Amino acid sequence: MLAPDSLVWKLAGRVQAAAAGEAPHADHTFVITDLPSLFDQIMIQLQDFPAPPEQYRPQENEPQIDSSSRVRIVSGFSGAGKTAWASQAATFSSHNCAYFDCSETPGEALALSLVRELAAKLAGAGPDAVRKILLPGATGVESLRQLDIYLKSEGLSPIVVLDNVHRVSAEILKRMVDVTSALKFVLLAQPLGTLPEIEALLGLTREPLNGWSVDDVAAAAVGWECRGDAATMGRLKTLTAGMPLFVRSAATIAREDYDGRIDQMCDAIDALTNLTQTAQEVILAKVFDAFPLAARQTIAVLSLSDIGLLSAEVNKLLDAALGMDEQAVAGVIRTLRAAGVVEVYSNKEIRLHDAIRVVGSQHLSGIPAEVASRARNALKELMVESFERDRTTARFSQYTRLLLTTGDVKTLVELIGEEMFHEMGVAAEIWHGLEGLVAKDGSDPEQQYWALDGLVFSDMKLGYMDRVAPRLDAMERLIDSGALGEDEIQSFLMKRMLHLSHLGDEKGVQRAIRDLDSRLPDKPVHRRVFLYNAAAALYGLGGVGADRKLTHL
Repeated sequence: MLAPDSLVWKLAGRVQAAAAGEAPHADHTFVITDLPSLFDQIMIQLQDFPAPPEQYRPQENEPQIDSSSRVRIVSGFSGAGKTAWASQAATFSSHNCAYFDCSETPGEALALSLVRELAAKLAGAGPDAVRKILLPGATGVESLRQLDIYLKSEGLSPIVVLDNVHRVSAEILKRMVDVTSALKFVLLAQPLGTLPEIEALLGLTREPLNGWSVDDVAAAAVGWECRGDAATMGRLKTLTAGMPLFVRSAATIAREDYDGRIDQMCDAIDALTNLTQTAQEVILAKVFDAFPLAARQTIAVLSLSDIGLLSAEVNKLLDAALGMDEQAVAGVIRTLRAAGVVEVYSNKEIRLHDAIRVVGSQHLSGIPAEVASRARNALKELMVESFERDRTTARFSQYTRLLLTTGDVKTLVELIGEEMFHEMGVAAEIWHGLEGLVAKDGSDPEQQYWALDGLVFSDMKLGYMDRVAPRLDAMERLIDSGALGEDEIQSFLMKRMLHLSHLGDEKGVQRAIRDLDSRLPDKPVHRRVFLYNAAAALYGLGGVGADRKLTHL
């Protein structure tokens, strides 16, 4: 899982230090018996960072990853090169470094997910130490505290690079910082989302990435077969703020559409020289349009996933959606990677760059509906396969969104009934979509019913009982239309029974129990669910004899 050049750089650094007589090789000697631990340490340090660019150009006054500050924020717009900076800086850092992308993990699960990564990758912990860190029943924050205590006892102070923290709750990050003292955190974030709140709670000031200097912008542009004088390169830096992705994008436009003339390209978009999000979208849209059709369609399909996909998964996805074979996929990915549109991580995961995703999504809405549908369903199946293969929850949030967009609302509602759905912290992302489905005119009655069912479950769980009655009325109207089946009827009766219990209507609850009992399939699982909910309804009435009332069932 290591990039070979990174391993060579690390070894070269250790040899150089030994040649200078630096500890721990002050005698210029490597003992054969120490080599396994040396190599193991290198693997632990590097395995999760994205592969650094083939030719990395430092940004102006860029921050150093090694610092006396325990918690830092490095901020920049998408495309500013934050992840590339972290990958390159970690390669030459004197500390153990680890990388963790927060965008793939719901906030509530962040601490525990981070502990599971670090316990193996930083602590070098044996089975006994891991058992102490990952205590059964311990919360994520408690486990993180145990890991920090272990690292401190070992004299370790690793640097943890957390990417995309602007998508994470500020309170969660503060709890993680407050319970640790050995761990050092470098927080990578875009200047939006929760970043202002994170700065306020942690008392930090963001460190910017200032982009390339004019000299580096010019050198990069020339390397991409473009040309222009000093003033023109200054215009290019002003247009892109020297952000690596946008410099590369602008150079691509100049090379493909203006015969490499940077000045003509700048003239064409002169009205958008101010650095705003609109200017960035225009640049990326032009880059997108410059790609051949296969590459544009690939970007559109990959925009469905905001997580990294393995090479084999990308092959399956593009084959199902676009009918592309492995050779064609490899060629397109090489083209997109060279243009900086996709990133390939050291564990071989392929991910579309955040900045281009919005353009890809716009293109996806314009391609034939059956192609977009095949892509969504294929990606959903890939998520299920990864659950069965790896037993990981990292893709759970992506899976729940796909259930909504593919119209598999019934499965989504079944998940809403599971505690894990709420523990993973993804529920908040779903309610808005369900509300939209309910309000949509002409939507499928079955999907509309299950959307209402999920919202009723949520309202009851969160105590919003004033919202339940109108939703139950809407569910009853759908059932009365005759368009729904027995599963929907039983689910409705169950929800109404619980609502009647909340209202204190004992006769209504008893009537609902009898109705459900008469319609119940002769299956143990149905009876267990029924008995549990009937008991809950009777208990909600305040009756002490709920157990006796159920004995005849």
